Order: sequence, then C-alpha cells, then structure tokens
Amino acid sequence: MSTQIHQTARDLVNSLITLGATQDKISASRAAMAKLRQAILNPILAAPYVAPFTENLNERQEDCFYLIASLFALNPNHQSGVSFGGAFKHLREKSDGMDKRFSMILGARQEQLPDLIRHGIRLLATESLALDWEKLLLDLLYWDTLNKSVQRKWARDYYRHSEAKNSEKVEGDESL
Repeated sequence: MSTQIHQTARDLVNSLITLGATQDKISASRAAMAKLRQAILNPILAAPYVAPFTENLNERQEDCFYLIASLFALNPNHQSGVSFGGAFKHLREKSDGMDKRFSMILGARQEQLPDLIRHGIRLLATESLALDWEKLLLDLLYWDTLNKSVQRKWARDYYRHSEAKNSEKVEGDESL
C-alpha cells in the first residue's frame, strides 16, 4: 500500500486521539465520541468524522477506517507501538480463556474481523489497556496478505513474554 494511505491512517488516528483527549472538556468532542460509539451498529453515523479521510480509498479500505473510528470510541486509550496482540497478552495474564479467543481472531477472515476485534477491544477497555490505533488500522488493511505477516506479528507479540514465563515455570518445577 502506498505511503499516502499510511499518512491518511495517521491523520485519522490523530483526529480520533484529539477527540478522545478533549471529550471531558469539550461537549462537541463528547458528542462526537457518542456518535462514533453508535457507529458500531450503523457505520455511516461516523461519516462526519471519517469521510474527510477516505478520499481515494477503495471500499474495503474505507470499511477499515470506519471500523477503527467506531472501535476507538469504545476504548480511546492509545499507546504508540503496541499491537493488538501486545495489548491482548495482558488479558491472557488475567484469564485462561484468552488463548482460544485470540486464536479465533488470528484465524479469522477479513469479513469476520469486525465482530471479533470489537469484542477484543471491549475486553481491552474493561482493563483500560491501550494499543496503537494507527498500527491496528494498518494491520486490518494488510490482514489478507498471503504470508499472514500481520497474524504472525500479533502472535509473536501475544506469546512472546508468556513463553519466557512458561520456561521459568518448567525450570523451577522439580517434578518434571
């Protein structure tokens, strides 16, 4: 994908971050965030905040932009460099059922992602866990690549530190 789409993704996310940061101070931002949350069920409601960024995008790319805007309103916590897998691994530390849920996401086709990612974002929001929204948008745009690079990156981020902990458990367990 072009450098232009990367810049457009960055511009949208910066706009969303501004809305999220000012929602407690500016009533228009609060109203915008409420409208974006409603866009989960009816994406066109996000048009005033997303459409200015969608010129020259194809339909699938535009769908990803609308999805990110509505998901951001559910969890406006942003941290640069943290992938969805990296954020989700913190949920793994709190619940054993996260591995199955995460595997479902990794194995999903593009058209299955909106519901699965939405549930994941809500789980992240319950723990106030942040992720990099620009990275998530770009990852969704690249989801269907043949080499599954996004899925492999998320898997590395999700399992990386947990595997080190598992190794420590095995070494410390004398019954093995």
